[in-house]
Amino acid sequence: MEEYKIKLEKILREMFNGESSGHDIYHLNRVYNLALHIQTKEGWG
Repeated sequence: MEEYKIKLEKILREMFNGESSGHDIYHLNRVYNLALHIQTKEGWG
């Protein structure tokens, strides 16, 4: 999973480089971490 995340993050950094709307790589990381946090509290399904 970690290897996949690293590859995906590289692609996303390139895609969102220079994004000025606030939906940059830092926003994507916050959303990702929030989703992981919610999953630990709520479970998978």
